[in-house]
Amino acid sequence: MKKIMKQELHPDFITELDAMASGSQDAYYDRITYDKYRDSVSGTDYFITYIPNKDTDGKLIKLQHGFQNDTMNSGVGETARSFANRNGASLVSNASIFDTSNGLIKGVQIKDGVIYQDKGGTNSYTLGIKDDNTLVTYAPTVSGATILADGCVNALTGFFPLILNSVAVDPAIYATASSKDDPNPRNVIAQLPNKDIIFLTCEGRTSANKGMTYGDLIRILLARGVKTAYNMDGGGSGQMVIRGVMINNPIDDSGKTERLVPDFIYIAKPANVTKKFKTVSADLGAVNKRVFDVAADLLAANDTLNALNKLLAKTETVTDLDALSVRGVTNLYWCLGAAVGAPATTSSWGILHIQPQIDAAVQIGFPFSHTLSTVMLRRTNTNATTWGAWRSI
Repeated sequence: MKKIMKQELHPDFITELDAMASGSQDAYYDRITYDKYRDSVSGTDYFITYIPNKDTDGKLIKLQHGFQNDTMNSGVGETARSFANRNGASLVSNASIFDTSNGLIKGVQIKDGVIYQDKGGTNSYTLGIKDDNTLVTYAPTVSGATILADGCVNALTGFFPLILNSVAVDPAIYATASSKDDPNPRNVIAQLPNKDIIFLTCEGRTSANKGMTYGDLIRILLARGVKTAYNMDGGGSGQMVIRGVMINNPIDDSGKTERLVPDFIYIAKPANVTKKFKTVSADLGAVNKRVFDVAADLLAANDTLNALNKLLAKTETVTDLDALSVRGVTNLYWCLGAAVGAPATTSSWGILHIQPQIDAAVQIGFPFSHTLSTVMLRRTNTNATTWGAWRSI
């Protein structure tokens, strides 16, 4: 039997064998992990994503900076999940603030040691990332050239630092932020003293999750012992994608649309064989998106039910049913049998008053007494003051 020499194999197969032998066939960092928590103070769910500084081989798990569709300031934008699938990334987070009217990125932008943009004009601080992942923040007046000379190979402009040298920053730093005291979805990158990175990504702007203020973020991150924390773009722009799956819920279009943003912080593992893994992450992300869409529908249904419950909880007792049409308001009411216009004097009544316009209304009566032979009655009016007789339904 002829012995097959390595040189006789297809080049792609040789590449895969070499990758398997070196261990580089793993396209993703399994050591990047995340957990979900509930903050009772803010009434909000949040995720903590953990990135160790080194992988199991002692090599740096490097933070990188990338632009939408590999182009800066096209104004088109890209979702974090799309960027992750294109780059086979283990982690992708949205990053900078941008002009929502034209999609153009703001502030200082440095990628791989090259200054792509060195603009002032914002009150936001710049986040610099050194070659060993050390996070540094710079005041709005500091130029990109200075940041580059300070050893940062990547930089972006989000909002503000929240923690520096393990201490909460002076609130004056973010005093210009219009939403500083409002609960919102947020996305924060932070660093521990050993240079490990964590992201805090919180939900918000729904009935189930209010969102967090800067104070909430600082409180949670200080409890985790972080040395540096920086608040990136949030709201509907906040996106955290782990191995192709977006872990937080979007809020645009009732939670069904992932927002197009201009740039990202990401981690992509150097790997020789990644094609088969890219399709897996894209497929998993698509399935996850469908699940989120179903969850958004259920949340919307729950919000409707909560609204109805609130309506029922504040049902008003009235003494004149005829006068309700003057108000022109659709609502639920309660009346005693002695009320003007009551269906009958022998019982109290629940009244559903429906008024689509001032000169047309309908009332449906539900008797409190179980002894009445008539279960429900209805009546209508046609001129806001004259009601017809109550009739059985």
